[in-house]
Amino acid sequence: MTLRHTRKRVFTKISVAGLLAATISLAEINIGNELKSEKSGDTIVKEAQKDSPESEQLTLQDLSNADLVKQLTNENFLIREEASDLIWRRGKPALSSLKEASLSSNPELISRSTELIRYIKVGISPDTPPHIAELVQSFESATNDGKEDILRELYAEKAYSQMLFMLSEMEDRALSEKLYEDFNRLAHHAARESIGKGDVEAAIEQLKMAPKSETSLRSLAYLYAQTGKLEAEIEKLKNMDDQLVDKEWEQHLYLESPRREDIRNYSQQESLMGVLANLDLLEGDPNLMYQYYAKKAPFIANTGLAILKAQYEGDSDGFIEKAHKQQLKTLRLFEGNKPTDLLNQTMKSMCLTGASNLVEPYLLERYQYDSFAYLERRERPKQALAIVGITNEETLQKTIKETTRLALEELEMEQKDQRLFRGAEQIPYAERLLIISEFYYNKGLPITAKEIITPFLKELEAQKNNEWYKVVEALANHRMHDLAIEIILDRGNGDDTYEQMVTYLYDDTIDTDLIWNTLLKREGITPEKSFRDLAVIMGIYQSEVKTYLQLQDELIRVATNQGLVKLESMRSALQSVAIFRQDAISAAKFSKQLLDNEKNKIAIPLRKLEYLRELSNCLNWKAIVTLLDADHSFIKNSARWYAVYSIAKRKLGDEKEADRLLSQAKLISMGLNDELRDIALENYLAGYYDISTEIIERMLLIGAVDRESNLYNFALGYLSGSDNAYINTQQWNKAAAFFMVKSAADLIEHPSNAETSNIAYYISDFYNAQFTRGMELYQAGEKSKGLKMLTKAHNAIVGDGTLADHFYPATRTTDLTKQYELWVEESHQYVQRSLDEFPECSNTHNTIAWILSRAVRKLDFALKHSETSLKITPFEASYIDTMGEIWHAKGDRKKAIEWGEEAVRASKYGRLDTLGRRASAKMRTYSLANQLERFRNHPHPKP
Repeated sequence: MTLRHTRKRVFTKISVAGLLAATISLAEINIGNELKSEKSGDTIVKEAQKDSPESEQLTLQDLSNADLVKQLTNENFLIREEASDLIWRRGKPALSSLKEASLSSNPELISRSTELIRYIKVGISPDTPPHIAELVQSFESATNDGKEDILRELYAEKAYSQMLFMLSEMEDRALSEKLYEDFNRLAHHAARESIGKGDVEAAIEQLKMAPKSETSLRSLAYLYAQTGKLEAEIEKLKNMDDQLVDKEWEQHLYLESPRREDIRNYSQQESLMGVLANLDLLEGDPNLMYQYYAKKAPFIANTGLAILKAQYEGDSDGFIEKAHKQQLKTLRLFEGNKPTDLLNQTMKSMCLTGASNLVEPYLLERYQYDSFAYLERRERPKQALAIVGITNEETLQKTIKETTRLALEELEMEQKDQRLFRGAEQIPYAERLLIISEFYYNKGLPITAKEIITPFLKELEAQKNNEWYKVVEALANHRMHDLAIEIILDRGNGDDTYEQMVTYLYDDTIDTDLIWNTLLKREGITPEKSFRDLAVIMGIYQSEVKTYLQLQDELIRVATNQGLVKLESMRSALQSVAIFRQDAISAAKFSKQLLDNEKNKIAIPLRKLEYLRELSNCLNWKAIVTLLDADHSFIKNSARWYAVYSIAKRKLGDEKEADRLLSQAKLISMGLNDELRDIALENYLAGYYDISTEIIERMLLIGAVDRESNLYNFALGYLSGSDNAYINTQQWNKAAAFFMVKSAADLIEHPSNAETSNIAYYISDFYNAQFTRGMELYQAGEKSKGLKMLTKAHNAIVGDGTLADHFYPATRTTDLTKQYELWVEESHQYVQRSLDEFPECSNTHNTIAWILSRAVRKLDFALKHSETSLKITPFEASYIDTMGEIWHAKGDRKKAIEWGEEAVRASKYGRLDTLGRRASAKMRTYSLANQLERFRNHPHPKP
């Protein structure tokens, strides 16, 4: 092949063979003897211009972009070729000149400039690695299976731009699209790389190459909006013949408009009723959304929907009372019968509309353990016990004995027979023992809790039944970690119990084994002490943080004496354990040490990412900024991590850079739902509600085209969550509208046989709807309606700590002074009755302290309850925070900050009395950090 023939294929027709030439540098092409016989372009230029003194030394390299582009029509072929290559290498800076040239009337200039524009925009350079070029070279002649294999190799090399380009040039479009589907979001991967390099234009071109789809069009429209190109593109469509306009593309463009009025006008024109309904919803008007649910509702949901509407409007008390009585008759019709859809729907409807007091007798009569859980949550402990037949010590012992007997019998049966054996109550008997045991444990009676489960465990031990280990594991899963450890130690290690329980409690991992075996090998330390120490390290046995840190240091000393390899293994193990127990501080410490000592260059980016994760979990903004300012290449254009980077900058006061990084995060997301969700969630947790709400509201409107879509349901659920941004910013009209719509959506969902377990959830929905709508009406001057709704809201969950989160702080700022005093006292006395029944319950002490502190009432009394809760459970971060809230209410900023800092520190070290998901641990830490921010900077609440 001659140089001339190769070059012509590159610049006259884009083909796979042409792409090969486009991806190999001049030095890598075997140009043969022909090149030696030709004069170089530079030489020709010099000779052609030698009569001109000004340009005697001028070469192609010296030309400006505009002048170099002109050489694309030089009469000498080699000059045209070399000019093409130089422009290609210059890349993006030459684009403006190329675009101007592409509008000329010269066919060759148009052809060459157009091809170069495309190469540059998609990121193909003359220096693309040879091994990738070789794969590209073989693509055109490969079989269909061979093409797929080549693409997979390129995908592994992350050669996304080349892959996208190749697929876009295939003549067999059906095969091209089939191959494209094998590589999820290929165009998005390529575009993300371009955005990371700061080339959004290339990203747009790459998305245009993707097969038309909902996702590709949405991302393309999103980038147009983010880069200020949206209006121009819409204008272009307006000037086109209507028959030529791609309506789907037009819709995406309009829905990305930053102006709600433009979206409304377009939606009216195109009859997009879902979008119109949600535009109203975002203005605090739920009427159209309510009508939507009313039209699609099954017949059995109609009464509930009518009640919802009447309650929202604040009228028709007579109608609501009559409707509830009719629903009660429906409940009574089914006494003694199996649940039906009508029965479950009626029960759900009544709880969602505030008639839970009428449902409760039915619940207590028919559903023993669901009632038990419901009453316990409502701080009615004695009544809860009575439901399961426990009214005194004698009935307790009888229940233990009988349930233990049944639990042992049930173990001997097949699963199918077990279900028949249980009858209507489908909770296994062993599980019932655990539920009752957990009840007493949480009420501050661990000895009684142990007595309940011990007979069952003793019988299993006597039978040498391995179910013993599973039951003890279940104790830990029921948040009775200390009790589980004590029972294991009581049994002793005669049959290697400790080793087996390490596996049951912590899984059989290399990291756990290393720590466990190291603890066992300490001189003069018994296996019992080692097992207890392991429980401390793993975070399931209560201890002071200093004890935990001392054990860490001891393990590191042992490993240090054994050499560098053992030390690194121990650091890795302790990092893993810290993650298990949700200890972000230790996890960050060990991640940093592992990073500093990492010798493998390939592993360093992964180590940095591990370190960043833990810094994020412990909200170490300064360290995050230090790490990412030095190098942020390892976050690989992640929208979430750019959002975290932005938040860290904002927390440290650099608003300008925070805004820039947030914009970059949004660009990187390309409008994809999961990416935007991550950005929104991080900002919501950090307390930046305006940022999070703006993102999710956009998702809501785009998803509203199809209100059955996952996108829409996610956005609606996010904005109607019980602690949503509208409540936190006291936008009562929006909060009320969303809660009303959420209740309607819940109401028309097909009822399940598990509706009894959802009662507390539905009551919470009713409370949220009445509270926010009540505040909206009261502040709008409709005080009578507002007060009625606020009273219903309070009565629905009287005594619940949730009232202290928003209800008391909000109503305290109104003129409802007398009513406010009654509300607070009702809650206080309600919870006090529970405390009188079980005076050692730390959670009940804390609930009273939290209610009174947030209500700014009886603060000395609240202080005593807080002290008691911390005496019983000293390491619970939320209890520590309550103490900070009390001092904030008392006007002592110094003490409030001290306790707030201790609460955040305790949360970062992991919750030592219970274990949950890492996401929930981070949410707790964020919440407490936001509280600490209040203690530092906000005015003290006024009584």
